[in-house]
Amino acid sequence: MTIISCGQIKKYIFFPLFAGISKFISTTLLRKKIAKIYHHPLLLGIIAGLSMSFAFIPLIVTKIRMKSSKTYVKEKLKLKAILLIILCSFSDFTQKFLSFCFINDVDKNIWMFNIIYFSIFSYFILKTKLYNHQYFSSLIMIIAGIGINIFALRSMEDSQIYQLLISIFIEANYSFAFVLNKYLIEYYFCSAEELCFYEGLFLLFLNIILLAIFNNYIITEDPKLFKIFKTVEYDGKKYLDNYKEYFSEIDPLEIFLFCVYFFNRFIFYYFSFMTIKYYSPSHIILVLIIGEFIYVFLDRKIEPWEIVVNAFILIIIFIMMLIYLEIIELNFCGLEKNLKKNIDLRAKLREETEIFDDNDTQRYSNDSNLIYDNLEISFQNNEN
Repeated sequence: MTIISCGQIKKYIFFPLFAGISKFISTTLLRKKIAKIYHHPLLLGIIAGLSMSFAFIPLIVTKIRMKSSKTYVKEKLKLKAILLIILCSFSDFTQKFLSFCFINDVDKNIWMFNIIYFSIFSYFILKTKLYNHQYFSSLIMIIAGIGINIFALRSMEDSQIYQLLISIFIEANYSFAFVLNKYLIEYYFCSAEELCFYEGLFLLFLNIILLAIFNNYIITEDPKLFKIFKTVEYDGKKYLDNYKEYFSEIDPLEIFLFCVYFFNRFIFYYFSFMTIKYYSPSHIILVLIIGEFIYVFLDRKIEPWEIVVNAFILIIIFIMMLIYLEIIELNFCGLEKNLKKNIDLRAKLREETEIFDDNDTQRYSNDSNLIYDNLEISFQNNEN
């Protein structure tokens, strides 16, 4: 047996890969402030909700295919499932609202610690246990994440501590929502398409209401507030968001960038939901590694040597993530003992052994009855 081997890679792996690429493109448009919509948090929330709602297209296709199947059974959502969907939607709304309003101006790579959140929430909600190879890879990822954040946060000002704490809260919400969605898929048989659609509608509805409110609410001069919130200036006044300011500066290039951003957001959200449908919530880390590494290189002025160090650390994190997800297998020091394929193999052998034992017991019982019957017949013949 080789020390390092390649695990089983399913065809659905393209979901997290394309979700990550789409996130990278849309994030680049925002972080580099290429698209003017970057300055409008509530409009960004509306786009997010609208793009998630477009999951109704694959949802309709799925429903048509299911109806054509003879095994299709229409089930109504239970009250508990509806409440959990609302909880997921609110958690997702909170995460996106705070991200669009606060975090875009903070040098942070807190997403690297999402593996901790995913593991904790999965343990308590999905009853998923970690094994030695996952503890090992998680520890390396945490150490590497601390290292890369030392560079990112060493120049942080006291005023940015609030944003850092909010960033930690955002990532916890992000992880919690995905684990809860996985729970709904596994235990309430909700489809990934309908969850994406329902949560998108919730997000769209709330952001439209907030935009209608804050579009006419003038923010007073408060230096602390301006350091935490992004604001929009229109007609000499400051707002949390104002759609009139955005439409007053729109041009053909912005329309094109809007369409590119919208399409990539749809791919990112929908493929993320499909990722947890076929894999574990922890596979979302692959999406983040591909889509969020822009924080490491593009969000701030960085020295050439820092680029090399950050790239090296990211490679380590990526490899450790592959080990955690068993795409790369370590076959030494007992790390291979609880790989999924080995657990399944032991279960199969145990099942075969039980079947063999049952058959052997049955055969022994049948043989005993046959011997008893023969003896009885022989005894009767002797009497005769």
